[in-house]
Amino acid sequence: MGLTKVKISATLDTTRHDTLIFCPEKAKLFQTYQLETLEKENNINGSYDEWYEGLSDFRKGIYHRYIKYSLGQKYRYMRTVEPSGEVIDHHIMSYFAPLNFTRKGWGNKELSPVEQILTISRHFQENNIRFIYAALPNKGSIYPEIICADLAKLNGKTINVPQWRKYIRELIASGVEVIDLLPVFMTHRDEARLFSKEHHISAAGAKLTAETVAEYLKFTTKNIDAGYHIEHERNNIFCSDIVNEYETADVYFIVKDGIRSAYWNQDTDASRIAIFGDCNLQSYMSSGAGISANLAHNLCYPVYNAGRHLIFSKNEDSLTAETVRLLKKFDIVIYNAFASASFVRTSTLRRKHPFSFLDWCGIML
Repeated sequence: MGLTKVKISATLDTTRHDTLIFCPEKAKLFQTYQLETLEKENNINGSYDEWYEGLSDFRKGIYHRYIKYSLGQKYRYMRTVEPSGEVIDHHIMSYFAPLNFTRKGWGNKELSPVEQILTISRHFQENNIRFIYAALPNKGSIYPEIICADLAKLNGKTINVPQWRKYIRELIASGVEVIDLLPVFMTHRDEARLFSKEHHISAAGAKLTAETVAEYLKFTTKNIDAGYHIEHERNNIFCSDIVNEYETADVYFIVKDGIRSAYWNQDTDASRIAIFGDCNLQSYMSSGAGISANLAHNLCYPVYNAGRHLIFSKNEDSLTAETVRLLKKFDIVIYNAFASASFVRTSTLRRKHPFSFLDWCGIML
């Protein structure tokens, strides 16, 4: 199907509140642009089947390097520490997911990751609420040299996760509002360290994510203006998970009617925008420098941080009905998470690794 024939649905009530007015025609322009970017990836790397097959040596390499000899055997908590100090953890498992991955999801049904996201997106749309998926890339995709000692094993492929790229493309073509952050991170990969020594994004990565999301919101939404102003001061230094290193974070303040107060984005009734997701959303939040605080600063509008709630999880911080009811109070709900999350969560490592057999769904990490 050609790009011009892809139907992107946007049937939201644009009059629910006076302040935030959705511009579906602009959202469609942006999603079409992203589809064109994904099409270019296929032109370079081949069809998803060819692309996936071409990375066979890459997957074998990381299997022997991390799974067979390291994860779950030599290191506690399934973490491998590279000589450079980089930490490789359970997210490495997601590189082995097949192209046609399914598992139990909403309603206890066997669903693909696309169907899982579509279910929650449509639920919010039915309640006249915009659902936006900000899909973060993995560190090993932006900096493949960290997990792949011999880049020749990539076989000329520019991106090492065709299963995630296929997933993003199908979501956009199905009408979900997606902000695909992998191309953005690739563009800026050499400008700053976008990830910590862990798999989490760094303060610089959080800032880049927030700037990108804010730009999309301002492009597709009228009247994000409620008389607020978000100020910041670069005066807080805190220790991150980077051993013996410090990062400087911005501390945010909210100003209205001349009154300046500390901005705590889990305690605001002023916003019509909420964000939730995985741990990267919360990293640095207590110091005011996480994704949600940066987003508020870029919008000059308070943003409610609903906290860590995982769509692809049954046992760890899973999204609950109570949280969904809370999110329905807002006009825009942003889900911020790794694109790999759907291929990792709710698993346990058994004696055999999923690389050794086909039933990925039976694996619990």
